[in-house]
Amino acid sequence: MIRNTVAPPAYVWAKVEYAMNKLINLTNTIRYYEQQYGGLDGYMQRFRNVEYYRSSPCFSLQEKCNEGAWKLLKEGQNTSTDAQKNANDSLLRGLSEHQNQIPVDAAHLQVLQQRTESAQGQMEALQYANQLAAYQANQLLQMRQMLIAQHNAANTLSQAEVDQKAMQQAAREAATKRLSPEILPVGRNWSVRDAF
Repeated sequence: MIRNTVAPPAYVWAKVEYAMNKLINLTNTIRYYEQQYGGLDGYMQRFRNVEYYRSSPCFSLQEKCNEGAWKLLKEGQNTSTDAQKNANDSLLRGLSEHQNQIPVDAAHLQVLQQRTESAQGQMEALQYANQLAAYQANQLLQMRQMLIAQHNAANTLSQAEVDQKAMQQAAREAATKRLSPEILPVGRNWSVRDAF
């Protein structure tokens, strides 16, 4: 006996869309970068490489660190800290949302499973099975979103570490250059104190 259920599974899709939109809004750091830094490229340009720091007057023996160069260095450090905090906050918000949603999802899945088992006819059983499949698709999308948030947090940390290492390398090179034979005159044994 084939029989349609009274309520179609459209409400399941509406719940799935609502949950996904809420999760996307909680974890969407790309939109944050676009709003905060004028686009993804603007955000990425705030992380520097060794060549940038080598050419900065703040890491040069010949030039003095001017206010503009110092401001750029501080902005880069602030961007790094802000990005790490935002990525971690987004990840935690997403985890919190998932944790709060798990009991609701589990209860609803249990109801759907019971209805599938007690379905009166093939059509009703198929409709409940489709609702179960929709919930499984929803779960996969949520896992994917959380993996993206986790990857974003790891990537943000990596960008900050690379930027910090580039700055440290340029500073080390500038300090070492001060002691190099090219800078100190020949004909005398120099100590580190003589260079400063």
